[in-house]
Amino acid sequence: MSQWAGSMESGVIGVPVKVGPLSALTRALKGSFQLKGRSSRSEYWWFQLWLVVFLLVMLAIDGRNNLGGWVFLLAVVVSLPPSISLCVRRLHDGGYSGAFYFVQFLPFIGGVWPLVLTVQPSKRLRNEYGPGPDDVLLH
Repeated sequence: MSQWAGSMESGVIGVPVKVGPLSALTRALKGSFQLKGRSSRSEYWWFQLWLVVFLLVMLAIDGRNNLGGWVFLLAVVVSLPPSISLCVRRLHDGGYSGAFYFVQFLPFIGGVWPLVLTVQPSKRLRNEYGPGPDDVLLH
């Protein structure tokens, strides 16, 4: 059985589990408006990869067809809800408040600090934001 196999079976949105690329995209889109719970590092970073590729493709389509940036702008707006909610859940998984999401808008540290917080390992077992990755294994 693959290391990614159980991800969707045990995968209630907001419970961090190790996921692959397609599962990460699915979970992020399903949880677009869910700020409660936690998300694993794999879920967060696979979605970030999908997001970068999606935005680059939309930028290329926009530039090739000379559409004045409207396609890219629409893509950014559509990708905001899943991106924000997933980041908040990822912060929760590390044991941080979702309010740390707004740190990225601060000058100087805003570009680095969110990166530092999102690469932190999961807090084991339950924390104030919900069950941890080990909770799924204990059932």
